[in-house]
Amino acid sequence: MNFPKEQFVPIFILGLMLLYSYYYFSQKNPGIIENLWGTIKGRLREFYIYSILVCFVFFFFIFIYLNTYNKFNQIEIDTIIISLYGIVLTSILWMPLSIIYYKKPDNLLRFTIIVLLLLVGLFAFNLFYTLYNIKDDSLLKRVSMIGSFYFFIQAFFMDFLYWNYAFLFRYSP
Repeated sequence: MNFPKEQFVPIFILGLMLLYSYYYFSQKNPGIIENLWGTIKGRLREFYIYSILVCFVFFFFIFIYLNTYNKFNQIEIDTIIISLYGIVLTSILWMPLSIIYYKKPDNLLRFTIIVLLLLVGLFAFNLFYTLYNIKDDSLLKRVSMIGSFYFFIQAFFMDFLYWNYAFLFRYSP
């Protein structure tokens, strides 16, 4: 079964909206955005930026795979849809909530940001695990699977664990 186009298009548009929201909020709040990096500076910040760009490139391979593979079962489709919507929708909330938190720190808001980043990591793992279990030996599937795993590492370890530590726990707005 093909990945449904009526699901692909909204997910893709939401992904573009996510990228635009990062640009929009960074232009509207340049000083705050600098502070959202917390204690992440120098080469580590450069690594973060390059890593995010690598994730972006891998997502193109994932989307190409979703549009070309035609033997998905319904559970795989449903799980991928939930994972992608989960990644994008929770990610869209992260930056505006972090900006609000920076302006007025609040424990409930801090907890919400932590949970959002945890959810992005869990949705990323779910995407990886689903792609991993698809019975396909194509190069595009392997690249997509590796890309989804790399995104899981970025979302869970670098964003959820380390960014929370570097900003929410070490940096005082």
